[in-house]
Amino acid sequence: YLHRAGEQAADQYANDEAIGYLSRAIELTPKDDLETRFALLVAREAVYDVRGAREAQHADLEALEALAEDIDDDGRRAEAAWRKARYAVEIADHKAAIAAARQAVHLAQVAHNVECEAQAHLYWESALRLQNDYEAAALQAKQALNLARSASLDRIEAHSLLSLGQILWEQADNAGAATFFGQALDLCRRIGDRRGEDMSLNSLGEVYYRSGEVTTQAEVARENANAILTDLKH
Repeated sequence: YLHRAGEQAADQYANDEAIGYLSRAIELTPKDDLETRFALLVAREAVYDVRGAREAQHADLEALEALAEDIDDDGRRAEAAWRKARYAVEIADHKAAIAAARQAVHLAQVAHNVECEAQAHLYWESALRLQNDYEAAALQAKQALNLARSASLDRIEAHSLLSLGQILWEQADNAGAATFFGQALDLCRRIGDRRGEDMSLNSLGEVYYRSGEVTTQAEVARENANAILTDLKH
């Protein structure tokens, strides 16, 4: 029940509460219940990532890697590896991010875990894009998109579209970027991904601003503000 409460709190962005519930659940879980401990650490690591609590996140990642070895499961190893890639992107260690993402892709393929493989390609893309290697980044984003569509992973598909839009935006292709951001927005709304919807609207606003479409940008900003206010009321 603490696990469920922690995940529900995380979904509502009540991050301090989520960490409290999940940490207590970890304390109560027997040391030999490796699968449950892994699932709890996955949930808490994600909250630490949102909060930007990098030291605590790093500690959970190390624990996840150790548990994956104890469980001796390539799918769990892949999960830990793509999360390690995400962490490395956040601390701007692009070389480490690419190495972790490459490892995650390999392990996920061995384990036939399409979701982990797609996630790894997304963070591989981020590391390449942040180094302005747009051609290679686009290949990674397209890999993630194709995998997501093949397995009906809607959230990853939406974020792959956002990545492709960001690549084009950074290359001043406003029309192309707007197309991908618009597709991501539609999908995020359909699946109820509020964070993705926010990112899509913000990205579209940036495109319209740079294109000189100030009126359209204002409409998008107003729409985003209304969506956020609706969430706050709930």
